[in-house]
Parts: sequence; C-alpha cells; structure tokens
Amino acid sequence: MAIERDSVPVRRTAPTRGGKDMLSYQLTSELVHAHQAELRRLSSGAGRVDGGAFEWTVTEPASEPVTVSRRIEASAHDVFAVVADPANHPIMDGSGMLRAGPPARVITAVGDVFAMQMYLSGLGEYVMLNRVVEYERDRRLVWEPTPGDRVAAAEAQLPIGASQGYRWGFELVPNGPDATTVTEVFDCSAASAEIRAAVDNGRRWVASITKTLDRLEQFFK
Repeated sequence: MAIERDSVPVRRTAPTRGGKDMLSYQLTSELVHAHQAELRRLSSGAGRVDGGAFEWTVTEPASEPVTVSRRIEASAHDVFAVVADPANHPIMDGSGMLRAGPPARVITAVGDVFAMQMYLSGLGEYVMLNRVVEYERDRRLVWEPTPGDRVAAAEAQLPIGASQGYRWGFELVPNGPDATTVTEVFDCSAASAEIRAAVDNGRRWVASITKTLDRLEQFFK
C-alpha cells in the first residue's frame, strides 16, 4: 500500500469474504447471557439469535477529520486568494511531495478540477486530479484527490478520476481586524479501512499540516 500527503494513489489489496471483513462470535445459548454486558459495550454492530447461537458482527467506527488551526495576520479574503490558486500549493506544501506544474486556473466553484504534479519515493512522479467538492468564497475550500495518470491509477488499482474517499481543505474564520483563523482539514472518514489504517486515521499528517500552515503564514510576512 502507498498513501502520502495531499493527492496520492493508494494501492488496494484483494477483498476477503465477499469484500467484508468481520469479527464473528459463535456462542452457545449458555454463553449468551455471560457476554451480554460486553456486547452492549460495543458501540457499533449488529447481532442475531439463530437456533441457540449468537452471531455478532463488529464494524469499525469511522474516523473523525484531523484539523490543525493557526491565527494568521491577514484577511480571510487575502488568505483565500492564496489557497484558491493551485500554483501556490507546491510553495506552501509541508510534505515536500507536491511539484510545480503547468499553470492552472484559480479555483472558483464546486466542480472545478486542478491537476497536481506529485513525487513519492518508490513510485516516482505521477499526477493527481483534485476535484473541488466544497466552495464558499473567503470561507471554505475542499477538494477530493483522484488518480490523474496511468502511474497513479495503476498504484491505486482504480480508473483515472475515481474517488478514494478522502479529502483535503481549508476553513477560514475572521479573527480580529485583518486576521484569520485558518484550519487545514484532512478527512478520511469515507475512505476504506485500509486507507484509514495507512494514515492512522489522518493523524500521520499532523506534522505536515503544521508545516503547511507555517509556510502559508509566510505569504503575509
């Protein structure tokens, strides 16, 4: 598997047991009562009684988005102008994976797509297509990375443009005169369990996000 910062293909493994991983306890009727307290403790799952046996299927809870915030001495309008221009993304990237590419149009609406040149050790150069899924001028910008060339598609074992279930974005909240609280968000709650495990439910990116906000702040020094 490979998963890295911002826009990255993720190698998938073959599904097991019809594509559903499950943990099942086959309990005899004599043991059901002894395990009721433990079963009630599980926050998600489904159970059934069938001929004296009890089957319990546990589903892994979805992860919460990972966020890092920073107060930056610039207006929300000015910060948004920076993050909405794809040409600035390699400059402010804290992971070192993004590369400068051909000029791209400034993002203006949901549905816009911008390509990003990427590099990952062991994979080399590849392209990701980032589809804008949320847009509120001067307040919120969220995009969903998808494989953008044959290298990325082969690594992810998905067609070009296919969703992998995770998103990156920025939220801006005015915080005093000419200042903004900027929050970068990584949300993999809709991704597969394999992807979530690879990035520790997004916690793997906290250091890179912090560096990104450091570099974003330098635009206004």
